[in-house]
Amino acid sequence: MTHRAAFRFQRQSRTPLAAALLVGLSSVGSAQERARPDSGGTLSGPIIQSIQLRRSPVFDSAEARFWPFRVVNALHAITKPWVIRRELLFQPGETYDSARVNESERNLRALGIFRDVDIDSVSTDSGLVMRVRTIDAWTTTPNVSLSTSGSQSILGLSLQEGNLLGTRTVALLSYESNPDRSSILAAFDTPRAIVNRIGVGATYLDRSDGHAAAASIRLPFLNLSSRQGASLYLLTSEGRVLRFVAGRARPDLTLHREYSLARAEMATALRAGSRGFLHLGIAGQLRREDVAPDTSLIPISRTITAAFGPYVEMRSPRYIQLRNFQSIDRTEDIDLGLRLYAGALAAPRAWGYARNGVGAVANVGAGHRIPSGFVQLDAGATVLRTSEHVDSASVGASGTLVMQPVERLLLVGHAGGGLLQHPRPGGEFDLGLGLGLRAFPTHAFTGDRQFLLGGESRWLVWPRLLGLVGVGAAAFVDHAGAWYNGSPRRTGTDAGIGLRLASIREAGSVWRLDLARRFASDVEPEGWVIAIGRGFVFQR
Repeated sequence: MTHRAAFRFQRQSRTPLAAALLVGLSSVGSAQERARPDSGGTLSGPIIQSIQLRRSPVFDSAEARFWPFRVVNALHAITKPWVIRRELLFQPGETYDSARVNESERNLRALGIFRDVDIDSVSTDSGLVMRVRTIDAWTTTPNVSLSTSGSQSILGLSLQEGNLLGTRTVALLSYESNPDRSSILAAFDTPRAIVNRIGVGATYLDRSDGHAAAASIRLPFLNLSSRQGASLYLLTSEGRVLRFVAGRARPDLTLHREYSLARAEMATALRAGSRGFLHLGIAGQLRREDVAPDTSLIPISRTITAAFGPYVEMRSPRYIQLRNFQSIDRTEDIDLGLRLYAGALAAPRAWGYARNGVGAVANVGAGHRIPSGFVQLDAGATVLRTSEHVDSASVGASGTLVMQPVERLLLVGHAGGGLLQHPRPGGEFDLGLGLGLRAFPTHAFTGDRQFLLGGESRWLVWPRLLGLVGVGAAAFVDHAGAWYNGSPRRTGTDAGIGLRLASIREAGSVWRLDLARRFASDVEPEGWVIAIGRGFVFQR
C-alpha cells in the first residue's frame, strides 16, 4: 500500500475510547474541578452556608407502594453523595454565583444517570442553603435491539450498567449480528478512577472477521473554568474492510486491514470562565495502517508513521432547555453558542511518510434561537497536503431546524452533505438501514459524495403512560443519496408514519417503530417496509 493510504488525520482527542469502536461511553461533563470565580458570574452576593442533597430513587415513596416498583428500587444502587458533590462548582463559604449553579446543573444532567436534576437556594439568617435534588434513572439495562429495513436487520443483545454501585462507572457486555459480521463487545469506563480526578476506560471487541481493543487515560477539561487537560488514547484493530458499490448486496472489494494508533495531547486554557474558553494545545500520534487483499498469501507490510502539531479550541456557550426532543419527559440542555476547533499536524518524510506533508482540520458550529425553537449549524473540513499535491481531503456541513410550538408537538428538519477525496478503504459514506434512510437496506448508497434531507413531525400522545413510558405518533420523510465521483448520482426516498416510545425511568433515546413507503431506486423496488431503530435517522 502507499503512504497516502496510511495517513488520515482525524480529530479523536475529544472522543472517549469506546466511541472509537462505535460504543457511547462518554464521560463528557462527568466531572469537575474547583473553579475560580470569574467575570462570567456574580462576584458579590450572599454567602453559601451549607449544601443539602436530596437523592431520590427511581420510584418515589408513593409509587413504591406497588411491589414491583419496590423491587426495582431495591435492585438499583442510588447514586452516591460524593458523585453528586464532585460535580458542584460551589462550596460552603463561597459567594453565590448563578453561573456556577447553572453549570453544575448541566454537569449533573450530562452524567446520563438522572431522570431529573434541580438546584435551588433558601435564604436563612446564617446564610444561603443550597438544595440539590436528583432523581435517579434506572441504569441497569438488559436490552434487545432491532434495526430493520424490511429485507435486512441488525440484532443486538446487551447488558449495560451505567451507574455501577452508584459510582457513575459504566460497564457493558453486548452481542450484535448484522449483514456483514457478528461481534461481542466488553467495555468499562469510569471518570474518576485515579485520585478522584483522572478517568480511565477500556474496550475489547471480538468480531467474526477480526478484533479490536482500545484503552484511554484522560485528565479532561472538566468544566468551562478548567485550566489544563491531557489525554492518551491507544487503539488496535485487525480484520476485514468491505467496500460496497452501486447498492449491490455483496462487497466489490474485500481487504484485510491492520491498524494501530497511539495519540496523546495536552492543552492549557488561555481564557476560561463561565462565558466560555479558549484552549491552546499540542497533539501527537503514532499510527500504523496497512491493508492488503483479503486473499493475499503475502505477509502484510508494517508501516509506522508519526505526526505532531498544535490546535486551538474555542467555545462560547449559550444554553437553552428543551423537553421531548432526544428523549421524553426529561430536561435537555441545548448549546447554541459558537464552537470552533482548528488544528494542524506535521507529517514529514523523516517520520515515515512517502513525502513531506501537513494535515489540517477545522470544525465550527453555532445555533440560533427562533420563535418556538432553534436552528443548529455545523461545518468541518480536513486536508492532507504533500509537497506535490492534495493527498486527501473532506468537507461537510449540516443544519437542523427544531420547532416546538407546544410541549407535545415537535417538528424537526435536517439537511446535510459532504464530499471526500481519496478516502481510505472503509471510510466512504454509507447510507441505509436506519442511517439517512430507514426503509433501505445497509450499504444501499455508498460513495465519496453524499447528502441527507429529512423531516419529522411528532405528537406526544401519552407523556407518562402508566408512569413508565412516553408514547408518541410521528410522520416523516427521508431523501438521501451517496455515489462516487464520476459515477451516476444515486438517491433514495421514503416516507411514512410511526410510533415513538421511550422509557421515562431510563436514560436513553427514543425508539421508533415505523411503517415506511420505500420509493423505487435504481436497485431497490418500491414497497411498504416496517423499520425499527432509535433516535433520528440523520444521527448515529
